[in-house]
Amino acid sequence: MKSSALQETRKKGKNTLIALVVIAISVYIGFTPLFALIPEGVPRAVIGSSFGAIFVIILTMYLLNKQTEIEQESKRGERVFDEKVQLYQSILKTCREIAEDGVVSTTEVKRLPFAMVNLQMIGADETIKSFALVVAQFNKVFEKNDKDEAQIDDQDEIDIFNVVSSFSTQCRIDLGISDTEVNSSLISEVQNIVKETNSLSKRDTAKILYNGVSYPKSRLVHAIFKDFIQNNPGMDFGQLANNFPPVQGKRPLFVKLDEALEIKAKGQARHFVKDGEELQLIDCQIAVSNQWGVGNLPKFLDHCRDELGIKVG
Repeated sequence: MKSSALQETRKKGKNTLIALVVIAISVYIGFTPLFALIPEGVPRAVIGSSFGAIFVIILTMYLLNKQTEIEQESKRGERVFDEKVQLYQSILKTCREIAEDGVVSTTEVKRLPFAMVNLQMIGADETIKSFALVVAQFNKVFEKNDKDEAQIDDQDEIDIFNVVSSFSTQCRIDLGISDTEVNSSLISEVQNIVKETNSLSKRDTAKILYNGVSYPKSRLVHAIFKDFIQNNPGMDFGQLANNFPPVQGKRPLFVKLDEALEIKAKGQARHFVKDGEELQLIDCQIAVSNQWGVGNLPKFLDHCRDELGIKVG
């Protein structure tokens, strides 16, 4: 098996250093007897300068080799650092996407082991252990029932935030941004903010009954669209848009699937675009918005009841 370039450089440096030591000892021991055998004048001067030149050449070789080793180590460190940053950001994005729609599905749970495998390649031991707790927490939520999806309740959101926050802290330490964990008082402050935010976002719209099923707000909207399309076969994009105009501002409630995927590729997961979440019209596939809260959900539900006769709530 071939050695890496860095290992070869280190080996050459070690050999050069040994040569320097051998020459230095030889000169120290044998220099005086050698000079005693050589007549004074030009011969002695030539021998002296030759030894000096040889020693300087080997020393220069060692220094150049050491410089090459340092440069290779630096480049390797920079490459690993960049890879770690990208991997950690990708994992945090995956965790956010799993948690933000309020459910953990079979497809989402299967994404986590592959993230763990990637992490094992370049992550520090403590970072890997920390992410293992994240995986365990998502699995715990998913195992609450035997269906393909499990809802994330208020306590689950807090627990998930805590383990993901701890993982983020370990990433911070591994990247050398800080050699200590985030101050516990700061973490507590952020946790309180998250609790307050969750409380506000769920006020009056936490779970709403529709067709005998209690839905979280974003899933409720998706279910309404899905049923409306199934109950009205032959509907195209324009007809659906007429039935469901924007309820707040100009942002549409749904877009064509290709557009939703482009938005997600830019780092903004604003629509239901996972496998099985797209909805089929006669002329295209669409993706429903997952951005719902106290500001726009009540208006949407009022429109469904008053304009479309949909029984909800």
